[in-house]
Amino acid sequence: MTLAAVVMTLPLMLFYFNNLSVATLITNFLIVPVQPLILFGGSAGALLGIMGFEVLARFPFWLAWTGLAWTVGVVQWAAQLPGATHMLPGYSLPLLALTYAAIFALRWRSWLQQVLAHLPARIRTVHWWSLFLSPVAGGALAVGVVLVWSVALTQPDGRLHIWFLDVGQGDGILMQTPRGRQVLIDGGAEPQVLFAQLGKVMPFWDRTLDLAVLTHPDDDHMAAQIELPARFAIDTAIETNASRRDPRAEPWRIAMTHQNVNLAVQHAGGWIDLGDGVALWVLWPPAGESTTEEAGNETSLVLKLVYGNFSMLLTGDAEQLSEAVWVQTQLPLQSTVLKVGHHGSAKSTTTALVAAVDPAIAVIQVGAPNRYGHPAAEVLDRLAGRRLYRTDHHGTIEFITDGNRMDVRTER
Repeated sequence: MTLAAVVMTLPLMLFYFNNLSVATLITNFLIVPVQPLILFGGSAGALLGIMGFEVLARFPFWLAWTGLAWTVGVVQWAAQLPGATHMLPGYSLPLLALTYAAIFALRWRSWLQQVLAHLPARIRTVHWWSLFLSPVAGGALAVGVVLVWSVALTQPDGRLHIWFLDVGQGDGILMQTPRGRQVLIDGGAEPQVLFAQLGKVMPFWDRTLDLAVLTHPDDDHMAAQIELPARFAIDTAIETNASRRDPRAEPWRIAMTHQNVNLAVQHAGGWIDLGDGVALWVLWPPAGESTTEEAGNETSLVLKLVYGNFSMLLTGDAEQLSEAVWVQTQLPLQSTVLKVGHHGSAKSTTTALVAAVDPAIAVIQVGAPNRYGHPAAEVLDRLAGRRLYRTDHHGTIEFITDGNRMDVRTER
């Protein structure tokens, strides 16, 4: 019975949490024997308490507590075993449906064989169908079909895709050019969250990135990227002069160099050609910025993505002082989409900046809830009248464009 419960619920666990626990079966066998203590002890204690026998109710509650303590202890022990859990991002709804179809086909294979046996002789070959209904062959066929369709459906479609990943309170932006080059900007604070989000939008077999960009070394932008080279083959990683001097960025730099990733520095005036007419224009910071040891929000790497008539301004965590310089020096800020600075902090996205960018759409990457109160009410007021997307409300947000038309898709 325990095995049946595991088989039927495991696909749902994979679908909702992208997490495969290989210790589930042994854990369940160890905790099932004490569940009656929890069920009957808790029920008896509650009943005695309702009847007014509060002193007597303590004894069955102690039994329930014993069962609960054992259960929690076993689960915590099993979770710490080497290889107890594995992240399996990319387990989508079609895969969930195929998994259950395979389970039911194996469970009712005898009945299916009988049905097929009664088909006209011209359209049946009993041994052939029996072969495909065997567990090994059926599983192999299902896996093969899933692999073929996964590869086919994830090929580049000739359009530019930009995903604002739902990484919580942080920034994580993935781009894919019309021919399939991939760029990751920042990544949030939690590596497992980033990997799960990448698994939802990247093919499960794809573990390469052409470019990893670090806007500045705050944990909510950099921390997840530190683990990135261990999972993905990265061609080039980009930082600023300020982050190069910042000791906080040293773990990121070490992780990249240990995996032989090429390191490069960008500053205002830089131009990154991604091919297919897609480019990143580096607007900020200046080449000689900041003589301090630590890179702050005002030295965030600010990029303008351009592709045909489409453009997107990516402001990192830059705040009012930097924004004022951009506006005063008349940088080419006007863009179709604005990535709102510093998660919607009141210290950024001034009225002057919004007027200079004049975006049709604004995006805020922010976690819910967060202790900073982001996004600030005054920032939302400055963006009034423009279409607004937020990762805390909409989940991952995808922009798709051919350089002329633009589509927006949201997870929620």
